[in-house]
Parts: sequence; C-alpha cells; structure tokens
Amino acid sequence: MDYQEEIGLINQMVYQQSDQDTFDYFKKRLVDASKESDVILRGLFCHALGSIAYKVGLYGRAIDYYFNSLDCYQSVDNTVPYREELISWETIEIAFAHCYVNQTKLSRDFLVKEPVQKSVIKNKRMQHHLLLLEGVLAYKEDKPALFVSKVQTLLELPLNPSTILRDFNEFILLFRYSISLEEYEISIKILDILTSIVTQSNRIDSQCQLAECKVLYYKSTNDIISYKNTFLELISLTNLKEKEYKKMKDKNIYLKDIIFHQYEQKVKTNKRIAKLKAIAEVDSLTKLPNRYRINQYGPSHFLKARKEQKSLGVLMLDIDNFKLYNDQFGHLIGDKYLSLLGIILQKYSDTAFAARLSGDEFLVIFYDQTNEQIKEYCQNISTDLKNCDQIIADVLPFGTLTISQGVVNEIPNYDMTWEDYVRRADYALYKGKKSNKNQITFVNVLP
Repeated sequence: MDYQEEIGLINQMVYQQSDQDTFDYFKKRLVDASKESDVILRGLFCHALGSIAYKVGLYGRAIDYYFNSLDCYQSVDNTVPYREELISWETIEIAFAHCYVNQTKLSRDFLVKEPVQKSVIKNKRMQHHLLLLEGVLAYKEDKPALFVSKVQTLLELPLNPSTILRDFNEFILLFRYSISLEEYEISIKILDILTSIVTQSNRIDSQCQLAECKVLYYKSTNDIISYKNTFLELISLTNLKEKEYKKMKDKNIYLKDIIFHQYEQKVKTNKRIAKLKAIAEVDSLTKLPNRYRINQYGPSHFLKARKEQKSLGVLMLDIDNFKLYNDQFGHLIGDKYLSLLGIILQKYSDTAFAARLSGDEFLVIFYDQTNEQIKEYCQNISTDLKNCDQIIADVLPFGTLTISQGVVNEIPNYDMTWEDYVRRADYALYKGKKSNKNQITFVNVLP
C-alpha cells in the first residue's frame, strides 16, 4: 500500500483544522486500522492523535501516542516503504514532547539515536525539524550561543511550506527568545516565516499571535509608528476573534441543546421499548415469561445442548381439574391460584426457565440437569403448592388442587427437533393425567 496519501491527509487535517472532530475522526480510523491489522496505518493514526494532543499542550498524552506509533513502525519488516523515515520522524516528535515537559536530557538522548542521524543525512525535511528542536532545546536550557548557531543554520535551509505549517508554535517560541537576546536579524526572518504560515492557515488565532509578535518586535526596536499601527491591528483582530469564538460558543450551545434533547428522547424511547418488550414477553397474571419467550429460549437452548452434548429437559405441567374449579368458583379465584403457581415457579428460577404456555399449562426448560434433579424440582413445586393451602384459605375455597407433570430429558441428536421435546413432554403430561392425576411422568423424546 502507498501510505503517502494518508500522510498527506494527516498533515492537512492535523495542522490546518485540528479540533475535537479531527481527533474523533482519527480515533475511528485507528479502530478500523486495528481491525484490518495494518500496522503502518495504526502507527500513522497514533501519530496523528499524538500531534493533536501535542498542539493543545497535552504533552503527556502526546508522548503515549507517539510511543505507540513508534512501536507500530518498529514491528514491521525492514522492507516496508517509509519505515525508517517514519521511525526517525516519530523519534524526533517524542524528543519534542519531552522537551516541553522539561525533560531536555531525554530529548537529547533521542537526538543521538541512529535512525535519526541517518535520516537527517538523507532528508532535508528531517534536517529542518531536527534544527528546530535543537533551537527549542537551547532556549529551554538557556544556551544563547547554541541557540543562535542552530537557528541561523535552520534559517539558511530552503523551507518547505507544508513542513513549516506544523511548526508555528515552535517558531513563535524561537521568535520570543531571539527578541529577548536582541537578535533582531533572526527575529525578522522568523517573522517572515510566521507570516507565510499565517497566510497558509488563514486562522484568526494565528493572525492574533502574529500581530502580538510584531507588536513585540516593533516595541523592542523602538519603531513607535509601526508599534501603534500594529497594536491597533491586534485590538481589531482580538475583537474579531472574540466575536468568532462567541459564534462558535453559541453554535456549540445550540448543538449541545439538540444533542441533549435527542438524548432525552432516546432515553424515553428506550424506556418505552423496554416497557413494550416486557408486555410482549411477560405474562401479566403470573409475571412469568410467556409463549413468545418460550419460542425464543427453547429452540436456542436445544441447539446449544446439541452442540455441547448436554442434556435438555422439558417439563409440561397443568392444574388437575382446573376447568371444574374455575366453573364452580369463578375466574377470579382461578386467577389467584395461577398467580400463586407463578410465584412458586419463580422461586426456583435459578435452576430452570419456567414460563406460562396458555391457560393453566406451564412449561419449564432444564439445561444439563439429571432426571433426579428434575424429579426433585417437580416434587418441590407440588409440596410448595400443598403447603400454601393453609396460607390462602381465606381467598381460595377448600380442597387441595394438584398438578400433573410430564417430563422428557435427553441429550439431543440430529434426529431430534425442539418440537419433538415439546410434543413428547405434552404426551407425558396427559399420560400421567390419564392413569392417575398428581403424577410425575417421564418419557423418551423419540417413542
């Protein structure tokens, strides 16, 4: 892959329109590159994120991104195009960032690394960047003679407009130090470079910074007329900058209001969806899952059991003589009994999935349970119902209602279907009711 196009895009976006949107864009590109396992692209996007952090003064975060970028470049084969240049470039970026957190010794250690020295010999762009770093280091270490020497050499190089665009803040720093040293010949040359950068970027904040530098230069050189004119220009630019920032702020507030409104609507919609989902999937009387959930849960666990070769159990149960009970005492009393059965089934929900199928029929699904465990479950349900008779004597008529239960429990094979399990559990239920109600009846899935 030719990475030159991506490098050009990074230079354009990071150094001309660096903002939160740009940061988010490269973060997304980094995720995509990670999925595609393109190490060089990952390195380039880490570099872009580091450069954005660097521009806003987050040097610690910038260093982290730069090191990640360097790791990416160093992990690929030597034959990959641009590899050596990218390694040396990233090394210099790390040195710059260390310099701004006052770790100048670390910066100088990076400067003597072999890849940097090799690239500087071959690449004019690297020479420019390295000399710029040397100038910043000399300022940080307060070495005026070294500063003048390095900056003079830098200014003798033919400067590439696309290269100097990224170095605006560094040239501002060099300019201010040259003024403090009264090296006005260097100062005026740097002013020319800053003017060139501002012309390219056309950003109001850069124009203000340039005007501040000119004010400082004219004040230091006692050019009173130029100083006054430039100072008025700076006031005008500052007012314009404040107006632009206010517009941006108002726009951002408006956008935040829209986003917050959308968020509120989304929360309300999610609540409505959750409510509708509960209505669609939960039986309102027993509070158990309904037939819709059975049709989701059952087939999926059947396939899971077949794949993992685990036993799948299906229990079908209903209340004996429930129709007669309903006819004699009314549906309200019958509903209370169904609700009670629902509460009991929920009590054992940690070992099985219980749901209301229809009317007084309930279906329970067991995963990786033995026949003995399922039988114990069935007995517990019957016992709990019997024990509840005394508790609910005031709301339910006399007499004990019993339940019949039919069970299948086997490891599924490819000759079986989910429907076979349900059909045979239903057959077991009615086989037990036919012989003698209040029974637990086991049958095989296949007759």
